[in-house]
Amino acid sequence: MIDFYDAIAENKKAQLYYNQGNLREAIALCYKIIKIYPDFVDVYKTLGNVLQVHGNRNAAIRAYVKATEIQLSDGLSYSQLSQSLVSKYGSQILQLVSDNPGQMSFAEYIYITNVVGQKVPGNFLIFGVGKDTQLWLQVNDGGKTIFLEDNQEWLIEIKSSYKNFFEAYLVEYNTRVSQWKDLLREYSEGNDCLSMVLPEKILLTNWDFILVDAPAGYSEEKPGRMKSIYTAAKLARQTGTHIFIHDCDRSVENIYSNYFFGKNNLINQVNKLQHYYLK
Repeated sequence: MIDFYDAIAENKKAQLYYNQGNLREAIALCYKIIKIYPDFVDVYKTLGNVLQVHGNRNAAIRAYVKATEIQLSDGLSYSQLSQSLVSKYGSQILQLVSDNPGQMSFAEYIYITNVVGQKVPGNFLIFGVGKDTQLWLQVNDGGKTIFLEDNQEWLIEIKSSYKNFFEAYLVEYNTRVSQWKDLLREYSEGNDCLSMVLPEKILLTNWDFILVDAPAGYSEEKPGRMKSIYTAAKLARQTGTHIFIHDCDRSVENIYSNYFFGKNNLINQVNKLQHYYLK
């Protein structure tokens, strides 16, 4: 019987088979590992990748869902995934992940879909428009879904590619990632340096869900999410708001989220996604 460190090595071998195009060998090795270590999350991710390329989308979705369930059971709070939501949106999410490498993972998408989809219709505010715009509109079917975007050209492109109308507003941030420490210090000293100019409709709505996935924050000269995270906290209603912050592997997202939402309000973390609930 192989030990856990051997299982890690075997999973790397399965990934090598996958990269080499030896899909049958990769699949067989993944199932061998699963038989011995059924809660080894990484092997399900590998299996999902291989099965997707192999053309077995349904089996790939099951593998990704299993990986997500294991992550949730190991987190702060276990949330049973709705099988009806997985069946309804699984293929769409799988395609999104395939078309947009480096963006949200399957586990992150399905987690948000699970939380929002079981509580619709609601009011859903999203910082950033993207190729997943249609998904969020469908998940919150019958509710109010509004987007905030700072890149006018990108907003026009997404609107032109989407057949139906969706509500989105252009906003400005006027910040850079390199300023995050100074801005947090100024705010802590009582200076109003993180406020945004927003349409009155945004300010007057009681938001059930807020997703912060913009603006760009991957380099020092980008706007960063200091203002969008602060604004999400400011807009959260007293009766309860679910807030999702993406890219929390980065300093700004992680530190600002903990500062404005509090670690005691952290419900779960799936990959780079943190889920807070303010009440």
